Amino acid sequence: MNKLCVFIAPMLLVACGGGSSSSSRDAGVPNTPTAPQAEQTLRFIAIGDTGTGNDGDATHLQYQVADMLKQVCEMRGCDFAVLAGDNMYESGVDGTDDPLFADAFEQPYGDIGIPFYVALGNHDNSVTLIGEGSQNAKGDVQVQYTDVSPSGTWKMPERFYTQTFTGSVGDDVFAQLFTLDSSPISHFFDDTSSQWSGDALDAYILSQANFMQEQLATSKAKWKIALAHHPYISNGQHGNAGQYDVGTAPDPCLGVGDVMLSSSCRGADYKAFLEATVCDKVDLFITGHDHELYWFKPQAGCGKTQQIVSGAGAKSREVFDATRNDAYFQLGMSWGFFWIELRDDRLVGAAYALYPDGSFYNADDQGRPLPVFEQVLMKQP
Repeated sequence: MNKLCVFIAPMLLVACGGGSSSSSRDAGVPNTPTAPQAEQTLRFIAIGDTGTGNDGDATHLQYQVADMLKQVCEMRGCDFAVLAGDNMYESGVDGTDDPLFADAFEQPYGDIGIPFYVALGNHDNSVTLIGEGSQNAKGDVQVQYTDVSPSGTWKMPERFYTQTFTGSVGDDVFAQLFTLDSSPISHFFDDTSSQWSGDALDAYILSQANFMQEQLATSKAKWKIALAHHPYISNGQHGNAGQYDVGTAPDPCLGVGDVMLSSSCRGADYKAFLEATVCDKVDLFITGHDHELYWFKPQAGCGKTQQIVSGAGAKSREVFDATRNDAYFQLGMSWGFFWIELRDDRLVGAAYALYPDGSFYNADDQGRPLPVFEQVLMKQP
């Protein structure tokens, strides 16, 4: 059994294993103990790039990761999960009866008994194996699947949407999820459909920005979480918005004569979009796209927002540039996800990972998964 790895950073309260409790006393009745005030909690899984299904590829460990996810939820509790896009590899689905829905979602996750709130990724909007993002109409199928999912746990009411959650105490809104549709803003190839190009695409992006700004302005939630496929920053192959895939070989943004295949390919517009709608406005931004596990330190351009990249749900790659962005934690060539707990004044996050042979990075004496990394962050105003 490997030793649990805990990273301690400045300005962090770190807790691993069991929690702590405190009691208060009534100042008017000395030495008379009273029951502690109940604390709100909300627990969820953040996982992305899951959609390989049971395709026979020994390097696609979606089902093994799903089994680990079930065990973590049994041990620590899960109220819901979020899927950060690329839900259906390699080129989306063609209809709500596509067998990939059963293979890549219902079979691994349908019996867990929690809702999965889903974002679209570039492979969900594609017609080629490289996930070029040029067929956005395919993403609509995943919206439609919400109404026919046999388990009822697939949740994507629109391409971009919001969902509120109460905590463990009372009926007040405790957290709010803001799910974005990032692929139309940062695709490799331009969509040939008139509904997803030119003025129509500009209007769609503007409507999404307006929606985010309006929802954030009226939100009463203590915790605000944004979910999308494409990250603001990453130390993986795809990298930071505005510089996506720079330095990779081959570079998917460049064609013959190093001509840019799409004006959106580097994600410069998407970077501006995030800075206007997400950065310093939400507490946590969860994404995928790169197939590693990252928890980044807050960035100067993004304010207080914590950023987690959790794109190792079924595929994995090496960390491409470990020094590109400062991270609390990063792990490549592994498969896994993050378990997150929100409390009144703090966020608890733990990464769980598998080796290439499907074994746990860390396990307890009973063979159950333990986190490879865990930390607690105090909520920022």
